[in-house]
Amino acid sequence: MMKKSNVIIYTMDEFKALCEKLFDGNAWIEYGSGDWFFVTTEEIDGNTIMDKLEAALIRGLDGVLDKIYVDTTNDAVIVSYN
Repeated sequence: MMKKSNVIIYTMDEFKALCEKLFDGNAWIEYGSGDWFFVTTEEIDGNTIMDKLEAALIRGLDGVLDKIYVDTTNDAVIVSYN
């Protein structure tokens, strides 16, 4: 059986701005060599990042964050939730 997911698509700049706002400029995403990663200016636990992102990304939607996929060829961040 196929799993049904919903998606939200951000441009890389939109997603980076969202991260900078959520983490008061202390965490954002960068990408290079086909990989994406969080850059932090202070010690921030990965679970804290994901918890805050989940709360912000699907706020007001009925769902749970599934995956964050960064498509560097199309300059897009695709957030799936179900």
